[in-house]
Amino acid sequence: MNERPAASATSGWVLACALTSISVYAVSDQVRLWLLAVPAAFVSWLISGGMRPAPFARSIINAILLIIVGFAGLAALGEGINVELFSRVLTLLIVTKLLDRATTRDASQIVSLSLFLGIGAILTSNSFLTGVGILTLGGVLLATVMRLQVAG
Repeated sequence: MNERPAASATSGWVLACALTSISVYAVSDQVRLWLLAVPAAFVSWLISGGMRPAPFARSIINAILLIIVGFAGLAALGEGINVELFSRVLTLLIVTKLLDRATTRDASQIVSLSLFLGIGAILTSNSFLTGVGILTLGGVLLATVMRLQVAG
């Protein structure tokens, strides 16, 4: 089954979903993370083919995921497991998953991770800007899911 056309049809929406969720979390707590994660997410999207996603080297993605798991484990030992750590790991997973979005399933995983990062933002801060960001994220998530459903 060739899922590549569906993945390319929703590629821009998936990137918008990822960037919006990272931005909402950054507004709630982690501005420095935003300065690193947003450019990294955009570069990951470009490296993996931009609007026409292509598979990335599986060994490189697995190595990156191993580093993320190591970071999460060390951070959990040092500071304990909390919402901030969970959200940082989700951000790293979103950036990494943008490298590996060859099928509609991969795009759906990015959307799911973005939803959970939005929940992390809600749990981290209850400011007005976070609320506005969550409303925006809700619209982008809804539009992305609808695009994925229509395309896939």
